[in-house]
Amino acid sequence: MNKNISALLRDLYEIDPALKAQEKELIPIIELLLANNPTREPDEHFVQELRMKLQSRADELIQPRPSLFLFLSPLFAGVVATLIVAVPTTYYIARQTIAPVPPAAESQAKKGVTDLFSYSVSETTPKAFGDIGRFSAPLGMGGGAPPAANDSTATKVDMPISARVMAPNPVRFEYSFSGSLPDLSAKTVQVLSREKSFNATTFDAVRSALHISAIDLASFADSKVESLNLVQDKQFGYNVIMNLREGSISIMQNWEKWPHPEAQCTDEACLKKYAITRDMVPSDDAVIDIANAFVKDHSINLAHYGKPEVDASWKNSGPQPDVAMVPESIRVLYPLLIDDKPVFDSGGNKLGIGIGVSVRLKKVTDMWSISNQSYLRSDYDSVTDAAQIQSYLKTIDTYPGDTAKDIVRVELGEPTLAYSTYFSSEGGKNEELVVPSLVFPVIKAPANQQFYRQTIVVPLAKDLLEKLGKQGQPMPADLVRPMDGAGRG
Repeated sequence: MNKNISALLRDLYEIDPALKAQEKELIPIIELLLANNPTREPDEHFVQELRMKLQSRADELIQPRPSLFLFLSPLFAGVVATLIVAVPTTYYIARQTIAPVPPAAESQAKKGVTDLFSYSVSETTPKAFGDIGRFSAPLGMGGGAPPAANDSTATKVDMPISARVMAPNPVRFEYSFSGSLPDLSAKTVQVLSREKSFNATTFDAVRSALHISAIDLASFADSKVESLNLVQDKQFGYNVIMNLREGSISIMQNWEKWPHPEAQCTDEACLKKYAITRDMVPSDDAVIDIANAFVKDHSINLAHYGKPEVDASWKNSGPQPDVAMVPESIRVLYPLLIDDKPVFDSGGNKLGIGIGVSVRLKKVTDMWSISNQSYLRSDYDSVTDAAQIQSYLKTIDTYPGDTAKDIVRVELGEPTLAYSTYFSSEGGKNEELVVPSLVFPVIKAPANQQFYRQTIVVPLAKDLLEKLGKQGQPMPADLVRPMDGAGRG
């Protein structure tokens, strides 16, 4: 046995002796780890990730299989990197271990039942998704934003600035970047398409639980269940909304079962009594503890999500920096990771599983964007010309017919490689692409404007970037607010 592997095993067993019983399964994984990062040292994060992968792949590991080298072929290299060699530090959840595979899901897997919300990446032919120029970059809700809903709770959820109505910009922003770009010599880039509709399960899987004498539902052959709604009829109960067609789950408070004393107010004195103030906001650590406890209680699988981040954007929501509109709930985001990289929406917001924590009650009020992460991956022509990226930066936050004359300059820092999402609804079919992208941090924003962007996203798929550059990418008007000399809007 390789001396490095032997030493690594000894270190692992010191951290967690229980791993020794699975040494045969560990060795191939460690060999792959050393091949990708020979200097990697074992730590608590690595052990947590390793145990999680062993558990989630338990059936596969105990069954005979042709050869582990199947997983090491170029075809499966990206899958292996994601499933086994993910950077552990991004997965560690503060003061709490990552949620394991839920027992119910593991039991169903052993019975051969398909996991409707599994993570997988499958290779397909080049340009398998057709002309990706048809995809667009709407500035909708970001990763920290709850989904829209049709019930009464929708109006009571804090919405992000980026979800509000767009209007012509009072100024035109000019983004400048003077640093160096990553290597752009690759001719192709691997674009992902998220699979959705296959998640709708057959009606046969649930009809045994329904006894309805008024109609024979089973007579509707080949039916599928596309949505389910679970309601907890108890104090602090939740409403669980599952859209199996789109592959998403949202959790909201059952409004009638939660206390809302402020909703009964009829005068200003009452409103003032129940107003949320800055001193009521718990610390970031306390908010994360509440979110992590909810994750643990409900066995939410965070295998492909990073360390939780508290959204502090509300602190800049007032007419001036020291006067903020304190929200009813603080948002926590567990960022989605694909191939170890974060995923952004086109507006520069990180995507992932979001949790709202009530400032008043110190309880989780809602959770959104639990979604199926099953992807097809296909090669597309890549951006190879740095000038094309610089040109695209000039089109951001503009639109055809823009008459704004005031130019406001924004300086960008060195970009990092990540992913970003783009959408198409042609023919009534909702499609979602996840595209390798450059994410530029905003390092110098205009001093005389309330400017809320923190990042600028540039997709690296050539056809998509060219199409977006021609369309222009407008910024919602309330992402920027002119200020007078006193600093007031």
